[in-house]
Amino acid sequence: MLLEGLAIVIVVLGLGFWISYGLDELYFQYRRLELPRWLRLGFTTLLIAAGAMAFLIWVVGRLWHRFGRRLLALVVERRFPQLGDRLISAIELENSPQTTATPLARVMWERTAREAATTLQRLDLKQVFDPRPLQRSLAVAGVMLASLAGLGVANAAGVERWVQAFLLGRDDYWEPFRKSAMTVRVIAEPGGRIREFDGRGVYLHPRGSDLTIEAESAEGRPAPDRASLSFRSFGAGGAARGATPMSRRGERVFRQTLTRVIDEHHLWVTAGDFVNREPLRVLIVDPPRVDRLQLLCDYPSYTGLDSIEDRPVVVQSLQVSIPMETKFLLEGRANKPLSSVLIRSEMFELRFSAPDSRSGSQGSAGEPPALILRESPTAAPRAVRLAAGESWFADDRMSFRVPFRIAAAGTEQLLALADGAEPPLPLPPVAPLSIQLEDADGIVSSDPAMATLSGIPDLAPVVDVRLTGVSNVVTRLAEIPIRGRITDDYGVARAEFGFEVLPDNTAAASNSPPEPVEQRTRPLGLAPQGQKDFALGGQSGLERFALRPLELSDGQRLQLSVYAEDGDTINGPNRSRGEMFTLRIVPAEELLARLYEKEINLRQRFEQIMEETRRLRQDLAEHRGRTDEWNQLRQSEPEGEPTRQAFNSIDACARRSLHQIRTNHTEARAIEAAFGEIRAEMVNNRVDTPTLLERIDIGIVAPLKTINESDYPGIDSVLGLFVLTMERRDDPARQIDDALESVDRLLARMEQVLSEMRSRGNINEMIQQLQTIIEQQQRLRDATEQRKLDELFEGLGIP
Repeated sequence: MLLEGLAIVIVVLGLGFWISYGLDELYFQYRRLELPRWLRLGFTTLLIAAGAMAFLIWVVGRLWHRFGRRLLALVVERRFPQLGDRLISAIELENSPQTTATPLARVMWERTAREAATTLQRLDLKQVFDPRPLQRSLAVAGVMLASLAGLGVANAAGVERWVQAFLLGRDDYWEPFRKSAMTVRVIAEPGGRIREFDGRGVYLHPRGSDLTIEAESAEGRPAPDRASLSFRSFGAGGAARGATPMSRRGERVFRQTLTRVIDEHHLWVTAGDFVNREPLRVLIVDPPRVDRLQLLCDYPSYTGLDSIEDRPVVVQSLQVSIPMETKFLLEGRANKPLSSVLIRSEMFELRFSAPDSRSGSQGSAGEPPALILRESPTAAPRAVRLAAGESWFADDRMSFRVPFRIAAAGTEQLLALADGAEPPLPLPPVAPLSIQLEDADGIVSSDPAMATLSGIPDLAPVVDVRLTGVSNVVTRLAEIPIRGRITDDYGVARAEFGFEVLPDNTAAASNSPPEPVEQRTRPLGLAPQGQKDFALGGQSGLERFALRPLELSDGQRLQLSVYAEDGDTINGPNRSRGEMFTLRIVPAEELLARLYEKEINLRQRFEQIMEETRRLRQDLAEHRGRTDEWNQLRQSEPEGEPTRQAFNSIDACARRSLHQIRTNHTEARAIEAAFGEIRAEMVNNRVDTPTLLERIDIGIVAPLKTINESDYPGIDSVLGLFVLTMERRDDPARQIDDALESVDRLLARMEQVLSEMRSRGNINEMIQQLQTIIEQQQRLRDATEQRKLDELFEGLGIP
């Protein structure tokens, strides 16, 4: 009985071992993972309970329970029916009061006992117990022990693994027995940075970025042939599972990229017999970004922009422009606390880190900013460590301020920086910047903030001037009127006349070397006072340059312009000039002759206008007679061809006349303005007399002004009514009569003006004849002088 119980206990425990061992093997082959701890613990508990139960029942229970004579008698009676219940009766009645009550009862019991004993002697009592169950139990227990011993010899590592798993309760009991070992990490962008999962198996990933997982086989372990990435995502629509093979990169490295990850993921990497026991968790966080970027500017004092320095320049587009030589703080506001900022440009990289918040030194500067300079894309970089100072981060590490200065020579100044350089950092005139943030979790912004800072150069003033009232030919007593404006971005600090006196063309054509020309200046009558838009002469809008103090001679030339300077005290001042006017000095007679030629041309144009006006009147008069004919045809043949022809002819006359009168009006205004210029040129060159001015003012300019301001507009209105009447198909007789009357008045005034022009022509012809005589005398005098020189050289024998 004891052997059978022990055998059963061995069988129960062995069976539990083999079940748990097989289950562990199958689970590892399928999942490449250890059995869950709760399952192993539960199975071990169940196995111990089953073994204890078997031991109690089959061993302890049998040792505790003993067979009595009565129970033994029943077993024998059941095995040998021929006893006829005599054995059980003898045992039950042995100490019964009924047996000793009478002698007969005692005799009967004794007889029954003798018969049972006699029968027992003839029986084989060994047949009472069946040995086969014991034999089977011992056989099964032996096989179980043999299998366990064989496993221990053939696969001691398996037995050890089972002990660590089910007895010691280790969670990584398969680890020493795995052939493959992989290191799983994240390749973070930008820059392909290697990021490890933390001790809890967690990686913080920027929302919307690609997630690249890299698995690398450990050195000394065989590299697996393939690897796969299994994942489970948790989005708003619920959980989703998926798996994808990983791409091999080299002999020991596998990679796989999940694009645009926006939900939390749990990851498992399977390669050979490796798989991570706990899921690698990818938690989604917002990447750092620049929510606001602005410039706090300190403009150069000469710009006059001090009043707006308290207004930050917000970078709302990709480009912002500020005055050159401006010092500014580049201030950025992020959406979360930062650990470092990287500012890139074509020539440099600037990285600065926030103080370690754990040290409690929020106000300290931490490590000095690191600056890397590149003279060209192919040149070797050069590191410059800036001077340590106050931290560029705010106390909350959510904003930063970087001091810069945009300069015209910013490129040279930037390349000249050395260790210990003090901010602000110089920037070239055009500086495209890329601002990349890294937050406290080590996440780098995938989309850097871009901004191009441009320095607005302080250009030289714009001098827009012109001559008025003179031409390029003047007398030596002239006053040169100049109109115009000078504009500058930040104000005109100085303006003046600049001039040079050049020799005449005759001296320049001789063999003698030219004399050096000295440029001289003369102040304006009204100097600028820093205005951004300065008008020459102030309210009059006119500056005069007098030639009399120069004591010029006829034939000389004068180059004259207006020069201006701005108030740039850093890179300037910037100086510029307007148009350069070259003036030739001539006698008064020559100037008058030139003016007379202009008058002749104007008079010819005016005569042409009068001739066109006469033809216009004749055309109107002819079509006045056709109106009666058209009226009669309208009544007799409203739709006839003659009626249409008459209408078309009168309508064409109306439109033709209106166009002609407007053209003549434009030309008449030009003639009036030209005579005004002649008058101004006479005055400015000091060749005028009261009589000449009066004849021009009263005899020509004033009548032309009346014609242009009264007569032509009146005729235009009448002819406009003529066209409108024809469009309405009404009788135009009245309009034509009014037009003829207005044209007659116009011609009468034009005749008066033409008469005055012709009378002035007689005087001007006399002046021109006098000028011709003077020129002939000058040529004769020059020829006489040349003849004398020739005779002198001949007398000296000089050829």
